[in-house]
Amino acid sequence: MSISTGLPLLNAGLAINARRTIAILEHTQLALSLMIERESPEDAAELLKLAFRNVDAHHS
Repeated sequence: MSISTGLPLLNAGLAINARRTIAILEHTQLALSLMIERESPEDAAELLKLAFRNVDAHHS
């Protein structure tokens, strides 16, 4: 996917700032994790378990 998305952007003269993109993803994930841990701590462990299940199912 990154090649099919990135190459047309590069050909058009646009570049993706990978460091900025990763920082945005990390910030979003950390903010959501913090909100879940504060507002619904009883669900935090199960959500993490489901996240890894989805990674294994869709990205292995």
